[in-house]
Amino acid sequence: MRRFTPIAVLLLTLGGCGSVSYIGHMFSPSQKDRTVEAEFDRLPGRSVAIVIFAQPGVDFAHPRARIDLANAIAYDLQQNVEGIRVLPPTTVLRYQRENLDWDATPRRELAKTLGVDYVLHLGLEEYSLSDPISGLFQARITADVNLYTAGPSVGPADDDGRAWTGRLRVIYPDDNSARAIVRDDGTAQGDARALFAKLLVRKFHQHKIPADEQ
Repeated sequence: MRRFTPIAVLLLTLGGCGSVSYIGHMFSPSQKDRTVEAEFDRLPGRSVAIVIFAQPGVDFAHPRARIDLANAIAYDLQQNVEGIRVLPPTTVLRYQRENLDWDATPRRELAKTLGVDYVLHLGLEEYSLSDPISGLFQARITADVNLYTAGPSVGPADDDGRAWTGRLRVIYPDDNSARAIVRDDGTAQGDARALFAKLLVRKFHQHKIPADEQ
């Protein structure tokens, strides 16, 4: 039986116009909120494995990209989705390293092999740390995201087992003046991961945002 353990990661959630509005709102309690419903609301009480496929160039340039991003997503899931059980990302990464052809496995079978109800699969296309033109620090993360079930008993899905799909891109910071004061790639990279995780995970739970945020 797989063992699910809490993952403790300290994250700073900053970056982008939307998050600037969000953080400003924390210091302006008089500003009104609006409630946004989850796009997919069947994760509470379920188990999930975060499985990330990265392009070879990403793995070579940033060998910790997959584990660091998975840890950030796992943390946000555990903080915001009631009763969810996340398979430790280290367990998933070990499985990937021991089974190099894992990506050829149908996603439903992968969920069953990992012993979870859902596989949250990310196709990581971009994971970079600098603006290609200016050379200033600017983290960019882009991924196609699909949520797969272990089978019909878990919940409705298409013929491939896909229950939800989306695409997410984060650029941090996205403002020229902010880029000028980011002095190290670790800051930009960590904040971009936190922002990516926040924006992804809130697809799976009801949340509040400032009324003027899109």
